[in-house]
Amino acid sequence: METQTYLEPMPYGWPKVAVTVADVDAAHDELIQRAFPAFGPPSTTGKSTITIGLDPHGTPIRLHHLFGGQGRVADLFDDAEGVVA
Repeated sequence: METQTYLEPMPYGWPKVAVTVADVDAAHDELIQRAFPAFGPPSTTGKSTITIGLDPHGTPIRLHHLFGGQGRVADLFDDAEGVVA
């Protein structure tokens, strides 16, 4: 099996695990309590609230809550070139 390495960001960002949660602040606090100290504080943009960190193996993880009912980060974009809707 061939492994591909991404050196450039993809159209929707860097490769990572992204999980939609109902409450980013509560999820962040629980992860910190469970010894995931690599998570930064939550931040809010016009489209979402996010926090980004690493799991114990170094895999980037993004927790987000999207405003407006989107179910995926890709729903924020109106085309494959990464233009925010």
